[in-house]
Formats: sequence, C-alpha cells, structure tokens
Amino acid sequence: MPMIASFRTVYFRPRLALDWRVPVAALLAVGDTIETVTADLMLDHRCLGGVGARELLRFGVAELASANECVLPSSLGPHFELGPREDLPAGLADPAMWVRSTALPSVKQEPKDAAPSAEKRIPTLAWNHLTNWGVSGYVRKRFQPSSATELQRLPPKVGTVTHFVVGEETILLMEPITFSGDGASDRVASIFQKFSAYEAAWDASAGREHRRVAYVLPGPNVARSAQDLENQLRMVADVYNTGATESRKRFTDEIRRIGSTGPTPELVSQRVT
Repeated sequence: MPMIASFRTVYFRPRLALDWRVPVAALLAVGDTIETVTADLMLDHRCLGGVGARELLRFGVAELASANECVLPSSLGPHFELGPREDLPAGLADPAMWVRSTALPSVKQEPKDAAPSAEKRIPTLAWNHLTNWGVSGYVRKRFQPSSATELQRLPPKVGTVTHFVVGEETILLMEPITFSGDGASDRVASIFQKFSAYEAAWDASAGREHRRVAYVLPGPNVARSAQDLENQLRMVADVYNTGATESRKRFTDEIRRIGSTGPTPELVSQRVT
C-alpha cells in the first residue's frame, strides 16, 4: 500500500498590521517522515520592508529545519503561520520536488530561443566583413530577377543571391559561405544549383553581363575549405578565400572596380585592406 503524503504551507507575515503573507516553506509528511521544504525564491529586504524582516525570515526558515512534526516550532512567533493540510497526488516519484515547484515560489526558467541556423547567420556575418573591408557601400543585399529592369527575363525560380554589386556593364553576384558548423555540403550544393540556374537563364542581350562569385568567410581551415569549394564550383563561379590577405584584396578590388562604375555608389568607407 503506497504511503500517504501531505504537506502544510508555512507563511511569513513581514508586517502583522497588513493582511499580507508570503509562502516560504512547507512541512512535508510522507508516512512517518517529516521534511522541511524551503522555497527556491525568497523575497529580499527591499520587498519585505527592511533588513530586520529579512533576518527574521532567515531565522524562521532555519528553525523550520529542525521540525519533526507538522506544527510550527515554539520558537517562531506570530510572524509565521501554518496553512491547512493538503494531500499530494498519488504516485509522485519526488514529493519534495513537487511541493517546491508547485506550492512554493520558484524561479521559472524561460525557454531559450533556439540559436539561429548557420544559413541565417551567414548574411549578417558576411555584411559585417564587407563593412570592415570598406566595400559595403558598393554592395546591395538580396539580388532577385526583378532587382533591375533589364533582368525581367530571368525566371523567379533561379532564387535570391545574398549580395550583389551593380556596375555600368557588369553585375557581380556574390554568395558568402562558411564551413563552420553542420550543413556545409548542403550550402555548397545550394550555391552550385543557384549559380548554374543564373548561368543558364541570364540573357546578356537584355542588359549587363554578370559574374558569379563565392567567397569563403574567415574561419578555421579556411584555406583548405576555399580550395575544396573552388574544385566544386569552378564551372559556375570564381572563388575567393577572404581569410587570405592576397585573395581578399583581389575580391575587394573587384567590388570597387565594378561598383565604382555603377549608379551613384554609396561609399561608406575607403578603408584599405
């Protein structure tokens, strides 16, 4: 036959003149055993009305630890009250935990938002690098077939390119990539499919020529990653390793060269890399 468990809540009244009391502990009876369960969350002196009330509460909680029956110790005065007996649900694996989390004040743990995926972080990370390299004033975000009048012939299914630079005769399409975290192979495949579609769909007679670039962001093993990426994308894009000074300079020089011929580039920096 399962043991019957019950508890009585202990309340603290900081000011006897006020009809206000705070649950601070519980006396838990499981069979013949008595256990004192204290609240995870205790009010401080600012809420209780002063340091004296806080010390009185601390004294009372310490005295409760020696309780061997479901009554208040005689050492506690009128500032402490005992609630009625309440039965616990049957079959609890941890009655004390149930009382602490259900009947007493506790700190609620708010669920943390899931960290954004690498795919969502990459555009922001890449933009920060472009800004630090002094070329973000030439760069625009999210190229789509409808981004310019002369490109209306491109079907929407070719997808959006993360960054692009508009020049007088050339549009530079740029996809950043990082090999940190999971899903790197999927990101490479996505860039290959996207750039392959642009290569097939672009109608040069409709306006500007276009160039396609994948640039590897600085990170661990970036040199090897860039080489692997170049091997996989050489048919559809040029690859720059921005973790290497020389390669990054060629990349930023190309952005400046094309962007400086375009419609009123907004130069936010002339920082030399």
